[in-house]
Amino acid sequence: MEAKFRKYWEKIPIIFGLATIMDPRFKISGLEILVECIYQCFNGPDSGTDYENIAQINSVLQAMFEEYRFQRENTQRQSGEADTSSSQQPREKSVSGWKQFKVRLSTLNRSLGGSGTSELQRYLQEPNVEEDGEGTFDVLAWWKGQENRFPVLSAMARDLLTVPASQVASESAFSTGNRVLSDYRSRLHPDVVEQCVCLRDWYKAQQRTQTILAEEALGDQFDDVVNLN
Repeated sequence: MEAKFRKYWEKIPIIFGLATIMDPRFKISGLEILVECIYQCFNGPDSGTDYENIAQINSVLQAMFEEYRFQRENTQRQSGEADTSSSQQPREKSVSGWKQFKVRLSTLNRSLGGSGTSELQRYLQEPNVEEDGEGTFDVLAWWKGQENRFPVLSAMARDLLTVPASQVASESAFSTGNRVLSDYRSRLHPDVVEQCVCLRDWYKAQQRTQTILAEEALGDQFDDVVNLN
C-alpha cells in the first residue's frame, strides 16, 4: 500500500498543484504547506520540503499563463482587425491603425493592471480568500465573478479546476478480470467472465461482513466478561 501511495503522491502531480494555486483560498502558500506535509510524511518530520516539486509546478504555471495570455491577445487583435475591416472605408486606413493601437493598449493595461505587475502576480500577491463558516465556497463561481479583473486566469481556472479523470478504478477492475481470464483460460464467454467476477466480489463482500460480525461478537463477549468482574 505504501509503495502505491508513493507512486501517486510522493510528488504532487503538476495538474493537482496548478489546481491548488488556482483556488483563491490556497494559492502558492497552500501548495507549499501541502507539499511540505506530504514530503515529511515520507521522509520524517524534520526533513524540510520538496523544493524541486514546488519549482516545477511554478515553472509550468508561468509558461501556461504566458500561453493563455498570448492566445487571448491574438484573439482580441484578430477581432479588432475584423471589426475595422468590416466597418471602415478604404480611405480611413489611419483610423483603422488607431483602433488597433487602442485594442493593444487596452489588452496591455488589463494585463499589467496599471501597476507594473502581471495579472498572475497581482492574483498571487492579493490575500487569500477567507472561506465562510458554512463551507459552501464555490471556486468556479468566484472566478466567474473575477473575470473582468483576471480575464486570462479565469480562462485557466475553467480548464484547471475541472474534475480530473482517474485510472485507479479501471485499473483495479482490469486486474480482477485478468485473474479470471488468464492466458491459459482465454476462451470463456463474456457472460461467464462477468458472472465469475461478480461471484468473486460477492464472496469477498460476504467474508468482510462475517469478519465485522465476528469482531462485534468478540466485543460483546469482552463487555460481558468486564461486567462480570
